[in-house]
Formats: sequence, structure tokens, C-alpha cells
Amino acid sequence: MSDVDFIERKIELIIREVLCVEMITIYNYSTLADLGANSLDKVDIILEIEKEFNIDISKTYPNRIYELDFEQLCFLVQKSMKLF
Repeated sequence: MSDVDFIERKIELIIREVLCVEMITIYNYSTLADLGANSLDKVDIILEIEKEFNIDISKTYPNRIYELDFEQLCFLVQKSMKLF
């Protein structure tokens, strides 16, 4: 499994855990709101991602962090980890 695949799987797992859902399809274009996340859920998801990957994306990209789709969020994590 590549680093990119690992990151995507881990972010997907974090989203599922915070939203307490097992059977949900997460598409690349799905936003956190599309997946049923309320404002508090969005904050929790971002905080868990930052904790898991030891990055600080909410301060680096504060303007639209909560409105990104899944693909953009994964890319942002990869970029923050300097995989690109």
C-alpha cells in the first residue's frame, strides 16, 4: 500500500469514527457536510486528522478547510506531510 493510499484509508476511517457510521460511501467529491457532518463534527474530524498525521492544516489553510471535498482534504494532508 502506498503512502497516498494509506492516508486516504486513514482519513476515511477517521471520518467514519467521528460520524459513527460504518456503511457510508465516501466519494472523492464528497464534502464533510455531504457525509452528514455538522459544524462540531467537522472540527473533530480536522483535529483527529491533525493529531493522527502530526500536522497543522487548520492554521495553514484556515479559509476553506471545512468545505473541502475528500480528494482535496487528502491532497492537503499529503502536501502538509511533504509527500508532493
